[in-house]
Amino acid sequence: MMLNNATKQYLDKVRLSLTYTSSGKVIHLELREPSGIFGGADPLNVPLAVGARFIFPVDLGNYISWQANIGKLSLAPGTYRLRAEYSEVDIHSKGANLDKRGDTILFPFWEGSIRSPEITFKIAH
Repeated sequence: MMLNNATKQYLDKVRLSLTYTSSGKVIHLELREPSGIFGGADPLNVPLAVGARFIFPVDLGNYISWQANIGKLSLAPGTYRLRAEYSEVDIHSKGANLDKRGDTILFPFWEGSIRSPEITFKIAH
């Protein structure tokens, strides 16, 4: 989503799954911000050609887990796996201010779910 006339952009529809390799425990992560929205929010439209990729940096310090009751992620040394998942359905009836809803009718939007390949990373001692 975009806030403040596109000055703030959040990938709020992208969920991360973090796997502790040693135990196999999986934690689902969501963005910490924005914690509240005062005013309008518009969809963050990303035009992609067929076969294109959308790459973005991830700072795990900006993520929390409601499921695991983690308000601030702190990772111990070890090996982890990370995967991103995006899901969007019915974009035509939600997600945009009234002045932007026409965009969802005029332009084609992909709806569905997709998962990234899993990446492995290590945190040294």
